[in-house]
Amino acid sequence: FREGQLKVSIRTPRSLVERGVDLGRAVVVAAEKVGGLGGGHDAAAGAQIPDGSEEEFLEILDRIVGAQLAGK
Repeated sequence: FREGQLKVSIRTPRSLVERGVDLGRAVVVAAEKVGGLGGGHDAAAGAQIPDGSEEEFLEILDRIVGAQLAGK
């Protein structure tokens, strides 16, 4: 864990995974877009993102998960 970075941990219920959510893929993309690193599994993932990027990270993650739920 590096100074100036926030550690993020995300979980989702199995019911959302069954509907198409893959947090591992979503977190990788969202973290990279804000200059961080992410990874994990469909129901559990984590990331390290730059301090101050949390709002942008969450907005990106929300869009990605919404697209996954819509089947896109």
